[in-house]
Amino acid sequence: MNKKFLLFGPGIGGNYGNNAIVLGTEKILHRHFPGCEVWLPHRSWRKPNHGNVQNPGTGIEIKSGWMDIRFKLFCRSMVRKSGLFDPHPLAVPRRLAKQSDCVLSIGGDLYTFANKEKDWPYPFSIMEMGNEIIKLGTPYVIWCASVGPLEEAGKRLGEMVEHLRKCHAIIVREQDSYQYLRGTLGLRDNVFLAADPAFVMEPEPFDLPFSQSSNGSKLLAINFSLGSLEHVHGHVPVEIFHNDLIEWTRKILDALRVRVLFVPHTHHDSYFLAPIYEALNTQYRERIHILPEKIGARKTKWAVSRANALMTMRFHCSLAGFSTKTPTLILVSTSKGEKICREMYGDTEFGLPLSDADSDTVFTKIKDLLDNEEGIRSRIEPVSEKMNTLAFSAGETLKKIL
Repeated sequence: MNKKFLLFGPGIGGNYGNNAIVLGTEKILHRHFPGCEVWLPHRSWRKPNHGNVQNPGTGIEIKSGWMDIRFKLFCRSMVRKSGLFDPHPLAVPRRLAKQSDCVLSIGGDLYTFANKEKDWPYPFSIMEMGNEIIKLGTPYVIWCASVGPLEEAGKRLGEMVEHLRKCHAIIVREQDSYQYLRGTLGLRDNVFLAADPAFVMEPEPFDLPFSQSSNGSKLLAINFSLGSLEHVHGHVPVEIFHNDLIEWTRKILDALRVRVLFVPHTHHDSYFLAPIYEALNTQYRERIHILPEKIGARKTKWAVSRANALMTMRFHCSLAGFSTKTPTLILVSTSKGEKICREMYGDTEFGLPLSDADSDTVFTKIKDLLDNEEGIRSRIEPVSEKMNTLAFSAGETLKKIL
């Protein structure tokens, strides 16, 4: 009988990182469980509309089980709009969970505490919902995620450790989480190492004439994100951020023989990048371009793969670079940015803390990437292939334990 997998977590929508996790997970599952069904519950009280993630060929089915939780989600939507904090942003689709053979918790960061995120409800809420699923008798697996550190749980640390012990498996996406769970928390029997499923999401080619070489110039892909900037610098007038980023980009365009492709990785990124693009478009009309809105994770990954180098603020945009062997500079705003730099490069030479970034330091790093492109590609390639293998190994692990 074909297995039925329910993907439980933040779902899909305007964040291409979440979409990449879902699309990569589907590929992993169908490699190791041919003919399996991959279910994604709808997370809104409105009727589902999931665009290209649900297109024929993706192998993902949006289940109508959203009706089970429609009223609850509608009430939560009203609570959020009222300005009150909602401690449970997800709702367990009990009927779907009972019908599935395994529930995969797919949120990459849900088992971590907030750094500076406002009203971050995790990991207590995902622990409680995970326990609810475990009580239903369906195997519950933390899937290719970061976990911990959890000492901030205080008196509830023991409760969290007990929840982790009850999970059918905990498959983590980086060495730090693996060592923390096994070494610090002493969890061994159900802890496994893999990699982020985004590594194996296939790029989708599309018509992008700007990506073609022009007069020998190189292509630099750039992702700037308001969320990352506010995480580090707080809520300051957006014009201040725009002015700085325009200066950074202008310095690169003036000094280097490059074309710049702005790469939104969320729908919000599109709105944030548009004024930067418009401010530079008059002077550098033939040398800058911005990807269209809502083209999806797969096309965005393909666009990144066409670049000679990538500079990004968003973590999953960096995975689009690393998984296509594209020399990548991360402007680090959270610990996971530093972690992926260490995983891919062995150091943080190309992990520049966003708090330390200015036009001069950014320019120096970008010039270094472009001047040493081939050597850096050679450095990334074997690690990227290892990550690809590790991501698929999550399916092997799942097959052994189910």
